[in-house]
Amino acid sequence: MLRAVICGMEHSGTTLLSDLIRQSGTINSGFECGVLMAKSPRAFPDLDPFFGFMEDGWKISADALAHCCDTGSFNEFYHRLAHASPLIESTHDVFDKTPRYIARLPEVAARCDAPILTIYKDPRASVYSDYKRAGSPDFDNWLEEYAPNKIRYMQNCYQGYLASKSFGDRTCVLSLEELCFASKATAERVFEHINVPFSIDYLLLNGLRYQNTRAAFVSANIVLEYRTGMDNSQLNQIETRFGEFQDWFFD
Repeated sequence: MLRAVICGMEHSGTTLLSDLIRQSGTINSGFECGVLMAKSPRAFPDLDPFFGFMEDGWKISADALAHCCDTGSFNEFYHRLAHASPLIESTHDVFDKTPRYIARLPEVAARCDAPILTIYKDPRASVYSDYKRAGSPDFDNWLEEYAPNKIRYMQNCYQGYLASKSFGDRTCVLSLEELCFASKATAERVFEHINVPFSIDYLLLNGLRYQNTRAAFVSANIVLEYRTGMDNSQLNQIETRFGEFQDWFFD
């Protein structure tokens, strides 16, 4: 059974949210999926690069993956996937964490009936993390080249974010900042949304599967680094160029 769909712009906290949900011991997932961007599971093999990630991400064979896709039902696809993947115990339901779903959220939502979790973070934190991954080159020149493509990508994600707010009780929308600064209350809201009991011990993030999560606990440091890593001039440039995403700024 598909219990939840997690989406959000890449590097916005989707893996942290996944790690938090795994703490329940009753719901699990591989790394990512992406099937809900295909018109049907049978069309999934044509969806690059997501289909190509499945064997390693869910630890299944090519034959098992082919069997999962040989159906017209998304519910049946997830049922077969849960049985085929050794990552999913027989008592577990599954969730699907695919950040890119946010850019196509209305069609994704129409293809399943699971609750949706949408997460985002402050554009300043997002730009700063990309800047660090680029090796911290000269900021002004880097931003001039980087910003146009990033803004186009964020516009698609922002439209999905706005759409998700119109889905009513179907969607829980949260920021990474909320999860870090009001961890208990936000986590309680997340678990209530997917109808899974919450324990405060889940915030310790025991047994992390992937290295993407920076610490084995929910930490505010991951969303505040940009405040010490950039000067006021750099932050002002980001606020000006990315100002159209006003809902995502956290102050």
